[in-house]
Amino acid sequence: MDKQSYAMALNSSLIVFVTLVGMMTICSVFVHCEGDAAVFEHEQSIGPIVRETITNNDLQFDQSIYYGELYENNRIGAEVMTVRARGGDDGQLTYSVYGDAAAWIAVEPTTGVVKARVMFDREYVDRLRFTVLARDAGQPQRTATAAVTITIVDVNDNTPTFLQTSYGFSLEEHVPVGTLVGSVAATDYDSSINGQVTYRIFGLGTYPFSIDAWTGALTTTHPLDREEMAQYELTVLARDAGQPQRTATAAITITIVDVNDNPPMFLQTSYRFSLEENVPVGTLVGSVAATDYDSSINGQVTYRIFGLGTYAFRIDARTGALTTTRPLDREEMAQYELRVVASDGGVPSRASTATVTVDVRDVNDNIPVFVFPTETNHTVHVSACAPVGHVITYLRAHDADEGMHSELKYSLAESEYFDVDEDLGAVFVNRELDHVDGQTFRLMVVVRDTPLSHSTSAILHITVD
Repeated sequence: MDKQSYAMALNSSLIVFVTLVGMMTICSVFVHCEGDAAVFEHEQSIGPIVRETITNNDLQFDQSIYYGELYENNRIGAEVMTVRARGGDDGQLTYSVYGDAAAWIAVEPTTGVVKARVMFDREYVDRLRFTVLARDAGQPQRTATAAVTITIVDVNDNTPTFLQTSYGFSLEEHVPVGTLVGSVAATDYDSSINGQVTYRIFGLGTYPFSIDAWTGALTTTHPLDREEMAQYELTVLARDAGQPQRTATAAITITIVDVNDNPPMFLQTSYRFSLEENVPVGTLVGSVAATDYDSSINGQVTYRIFGLGTYAFRIDARTGALTTTRPLDREEMAQYELRVVASDGGVPSRASTATVTVDVRDVNDNIPVFVFPTETNHTVHVSACAPVGHVITYLRAHDADEGMHSELKYSLAESEYFDVDEDLGAVFVNRELDHVDGQTFRLMVVVRDTPLSHSTSAILHITVD
């Protein structure tokens, strides 16, 4: 017998569902709706099938929180997920991203498809949290919100990077097997296995060393004999566990040291000397000294200098005496920072360093120079009504020397109407000017340094108007 089902809306809050077998109804069910939850009230074996729903037009998202993933380096416009809301009036819903996240992420207004607006880099942003908003078209308008969390999934886009491109280690011969030589380290900014770095010695040949795959610690595997091999050159490979795998290499130099176990030791870790500028070439600046408790050639100390300004000095390799190799100009370089290395004669050599600061003292070897007046800027104007004591202008000069040698005094040739403050350089009126209106005075001004050994003159024009 044919079975047919029907649904009829009797009013806004009652829906009738009827199943017929032939011309008979076989059951009925009343359903009471509370919000989104349906509660069965009762059922009977014979009679019309009735489902009663109390409608609720509140607008709600299917989920209060959405979670999604997006691989970094995504294309712009990549789809992440779809959000969906239900309810509201007029059937038409519009979706949008709420707040500042709209600069990073977008949602299709009609479909709720969430898309990336930018290319994400997990190493800078690993998680994005924002709110999506749904609106219906009714009046008054209904809205709903849902929280969205998007995790930026790592891809293996970073290569391991060694902290140094090359490493240098040294150890004495005959050390026990298993002695730590040194450690290398590489970082990988990817996450999880993409950033998991392991190490191995790379290349052909056999070496009396092994490297811990996880820590990068390099240790000896056989006794070392400096007379057999004084230095080893290795290449270490760092690789991550991503797909495709990324790798980097670093060079390692291992020097096997003879039993020369005492380095030279300076009597001071730092030295400071000073001398005047313009002293003759070959002038003694000072001396450094280091001792080495080893004997014979292993205790024989020689000196070298390094650093900015070594072109101006030399050091006696045996005595440590530091002398000048050129005239020194304080205005060119007021202080030199040198590094002295003391090395012994062992193989390989042991060394230590000390710092040497050389201060160049000023002598009065520079002439003052006028900044005002000059040949192209030398005229000032003053009103004929200016009172006695009125400051017309200031003389300005500069001396490249320092300290007292740069202290300046100003003066001017004899003038009936004007004078100058010798310390400030202020040129002022010392007599009424009303009867010299329209005249221009040509004054010689002079600047001298201290102790008045150098001077410079210039011409100042003062026009009374």
